[in-house]
Amino acid sequence: MTTLNIDLLDALRAAGVDEETARRAAHSVLSIEEREHLVTKEFMRAEFADLKAAIEARFAPLESDLRWTKWIITGGVGLYVLRSLIELLR
Repeated sequence: MTTLNIDLLDALRAAGVDEETARRAAHSVLSIEEREHLVTKEFMRAEFADLKAAIEARFAPLESDLRWTKWIITGGVGLYVLRSLIELLR
């Protein structure tokens, strides 16, 4: 929701712009207070960088645990295959 920028409206009227056009233009321009609440690209980049760092820090131990789990499963499957081959060769 935009507010009417009175200073711009007065300036446009003084410049000879018709009332309806001046009102639409004054409504479309953001005031200084409204600009302070806008989200910028830099803000979003910083927020996403912080979020990415937090997610990576949180999942780093899980990734390490999964690495060990893969080795254990691979070793177990390898031992099972080796045992099966030994039984077949007997």
